[in-house]
Amino acid sequence: MSDLDPLGLARAMIAARTCPDCSACADPDDELVHDMTCPLGLALDVVCADDRDWFEARPAAPYRVRPMALVEVEDLRTGGITPGRAPTGWRVVVRPLAPRVRVRRFLPPGCECPRCSPWRAHRGEDS
Repeated sequence: MSDLDPLGLARAMIAARTCPDCSACADPDDELVHDMTCPLGLALDVVCADDRDWFEARPAAPYRVRPMALVEVEDLRTGGITPGRAPTGWRVVVRPLAPRVRVRRFLPPGCECPRCSPWRAHRGEDS
């Protein structure tokens, strides 16, 4: 709640995140936990496993920059974020926070913001 919205009405109007492939549903700020057989959830698991394997092979790497996967586009859409029809030119910065814990940041094509500058020059053809 804020002074401008003391009853939190704006927050209540934000739709919950739902998965188009399973019964998963969460508040916008919560993680969406997919059903065990959900195609979207399983595809995200594959992308995350690839990131995990990449960092296990490069334990000193501070981050990884890679192209955005189509499944990540769909995952963003569950949260109301639509990076266009296809992720052409979008990049993902993956940073390890702790063992087996990583965070992803999505960079649009040509992003010039100061927060993206450390990764802009690195094109991370990291396969």
